[in-house]
Amino acid sequence: MGAVVTLVVAIAVMLLLAVPVAVLRLLTAVRGLRSAVDSSQQWLQPILDELSEASQVTGLELAQLQASAADLSAQRRSGGQPGSAGGDRYTA
Repeated sequence: MGAVVTLVVAIAVMLLLAVPVAVLRLLTAVRGLRSAVDSSQQWLQPILDELSEASQVTGLELAQLQASAADLSAQRRSGGQPGSAGGDRYTA
């Protein structure tokens, strides 16, 4: 019976020592991951800003293109010629 108690106490002591070590290693790993995420975010931020600006420009150009397409469709329906306000007209 004494051997069993000694074994249980030894296991309990090992667990008590192992848990803080495991927690410290886990915290170190989490800090490392957080640092990696922060550095990746700093590296990606200029790229994301540029993509956002490009997206805004593309949106404006798309709106202008849609307005031009709508104007052309309206002119076709009304029988007018595009560019009839002046300048050279090209007919195919």
